[in-house]
Amino acid sequence: METDLSYHAAIDGKQDGPFDFDALGVLIKQGKFNKETLVWKQGMADWVPAGEVAELAPVFAPPPPPAAATAKPESPPVTVTAKTEAPKVSEPNLQQASSIDTTKEEQKLKKSIFTSVINIILGVLICLDFLFEADIIDDFLYGLLGSSEITFIIHIIGLLALISGTFTLLRAKHKLKELK
Repeated sequence: METDLSYHAAIDGKQDGPFDFDALGVLIKQGKFNKETLVWKQGMADWVPAGEVAELAPVFAPPPPPAAATAKPESPPVTVTAKTEAPKVSEPNLQQASSIDTTKEEQKLKKSIFTSVINIILGVLICLDFLFEADIIDDFLYGLLGSSEITFIIHIIGLLALISGTFTLLRAKHKLKELK
């Protein structure tokens, strides 16, 4: 992509750049640059999310299909960018850039914890029903399905839900601690 435009970006909570479009494409592939990443270029008043900059839309577009086998490969364009001094990213903007990813990860982990707790509760109830031969779940399933063979399978599923929920809960709590 031939262009003389270059942008500075807040990557991993630090100001970096300038980057041309090709370099931004590499950062996208590495997972270090996305539409929420704060960017700035000479002439802009403040740092803004990359997804709000119309000029950067081509960077996020899918790559074109491969050229036909008979086409000659072109040499990549050489882009020379002038070194401009970007204004320092203000502390709130740096925190915003790093906290966007952290917040999304925390939300995923909290959902995982909630699901794990539900699995543990259901697993405990099913296992207790089996251990104490309360037959509450057996009677419910027999009334619902009309088959007593399925209740053994449900007890096994309950045990697996308990084990799975416990490990998932422990892993999610550990990851949540790492984020904080």
